Order: sequence, then C-alpha cells, then structure tokens
Amino acid sequence: EIEDPQAFAYDRLSMFHAFNQTIPGIPVTYMGDEYGQPGANDPDNRRWMEFEESELTEPEIRNRNVFTKLTELRNNEMALTYGDFRFHTSDEDIMAYSRAYFEDQVIVVFNKADTDREIEIELREEFDYSTLKAQFGNDFEIQGDNLIMTLPSNKFEILTL
Repeated sequence: EIEDPQAFAYDRLSMFHAFNQTIPGIPVTYMGDEYGQPGANDPDNRRWMEFEESELTEPEIRNRNVFTKLTELRNNEMALTYGDFRFHTSDEDIMAYSRAYFEDQVIVVFNKADTDREIEIELREEFDYSTLKAQFGNDFEIQGDNLIMTLPSNKFEILTL
C-alpha cells in the first residue's frame, strides 16, 4: 500500500517537470504525473485519473498549477523549442542553464538542497537583461554580468527575456 508522498516530494516533482519542459527535446509526461498521483507496482500503477479539483489534495492542485504554467511557457517561449543550450553552473545541489533563440532567452535555476541557497551565475554577454522576468516569483538582481538570487530549498525559477 502506497501512502501519500511527503511534502518535499511534490516540490521535487515540480522541479522534474521544470527540467523536462525546459531541456531540448520533446517533453513526455505519464498520466497522473502532472499533479503527483501516487502509485506502486502493477496493478497500482494504473489508478483512475482524477480531473476534478475536489478529488485532489492541496499539494496535487499546486503541482497541477505549476505543470500548467510550465507547459504554457514551453508553448510560448521560442527559446524552449528552438534555442541552444548552455550550462551556467552545476554541482550536487544547484544547477542553472539557459536556452537562447535570437533575442529570446530562458534561464532555469534549480536548488535541490535542504536549505535556501544564494546562487550566482555568470550571464551571457550578448543580451540586455533589463526586462528579465521571474516566472515563479523569486527575487533576483543583476550585478554586472551576474544573476544573483536566493532560491528556497527544493525550488526552481525560470527567468525569461
């Protein structure tokens, strides 16, 4: 019997969706993963799909809303469909990369650490970052050629030009 996942598992699932929707290639999502439906070995891996908000828990609703926003970003940001791919930083807990297509750019930052982390990444030189926008509400600042932000534990941010 599979119990409800721990709270951080929903945040990690949202980070996976952010990764899946922003890397090159065609994103694939298995039925129920958009909101975090639990499951186990066959036959428990094929639970009934839940469509109504009244059938979902608060973390499942939050995940579904994040997934919806991510798919909208994927559909509307040309850099996520056609853009190049460049890593800015990667270690055990932090990863940041960008995708650019002509004047459009998307910067994706992840923090899978157990604590909030200040992240500083060097930006691409050929862009004007004065209109950079955080899609998931995390504060950031541009200092010279660097992006600086404090990202909460098990969270991500997607910034768009």
